[in-house]
Amino acid sequence: MALWYAMRRKRQSLSLLLCRLRKSPPFTHSRLQTFILLFACTVPMMFEIIARINRAQTLTWHVLFSVLSWLQIIMYPMWTNLIVLTYGLLCQTICKQLNLLKTHIEKCPPHEFTILMQSDLVRRELKINLSVQLLQKVFSVPSFFMACSHFCTCITALGAFILIGNSEINFMVVIQIGFMFVNACGGLLYCLWMAGGLPTEAAKLKEAYSRKLQQKRLLVGKAGEACFQKKLVEISSYVLSGCNIISFYRSSILAFAGTILSYAILLINSHQI
Repeated sequence: MALWYAMRRKRQSLSLLLCRLRKSPPFTHSRLQTFILLFACTVPMMFEIIARINRAQTLTWHVLFSVLSWLQIIMYPMWTNLIVLTYGLLCQTICKQLNLLKTHIEKCPPHEFTILMQSDLVRRELKINLSVQLLQKVFSVPSFFMACSHFCTCITALGAFILIGNSEINFMVVIQIGFMFVNACGGLLYCLWMAGGLPTEAAKLKEAYSRKLQQKRLLVGKAGEACFQKKLVEISSYVLSGCNIISFYRSSILAFAGTILSYAILLINSHQI
């Protein structure tokens, strides 16, 4: 519910962001991403259907529990997965824009890298940066809830796996717990990788710009063109965050893996005592 409410509050900003990113490059998703989303959304439904078939309940309780279970599945993981995929695709689109701008700079001959072209590049970079600011405005709260919900699910599922040990438990329950763990880990890793790609691409863009400007200086020896380099370097590093609490870097994947591993070792040691 918190995710839905947070997205609803920012629907106008989201519409503006989608309009800005609709032109070039196109906002597209691969078949693999579509398949993974459909798979992640349909598997919980299958688990629920199988569970209801195996339980002997009166019709009234069967309908009541089915409705509650379906609502829970829609909220998590279906709605959360949809928001994660949308967030990742928007980050991917902005990364493509930064990459296209970087490629344009690298292909430009040094003698054509004039003040006019530099000002045009800065203008285009500012437009991309505005899209990033809109993305942060829309997904600041949702991304925080996404990261927290996926991380808590990972911890809960991992704890369930370790604590049940060799005890007798329904095989379908084990599969369901395993699916929730894989879904949560995959969603969190996807979010960190896609959002963490923005500062990586921005750093490559600034490096390409500085390198091309240095080549221009060596060719013509005009020191007055350094002003635009300063403007480009001072632009935001494109780091996205969740409520300014969780910053999304690709290096955070190692921290996440280390946290999960440490928690697993702690649970195993405490379970053996």
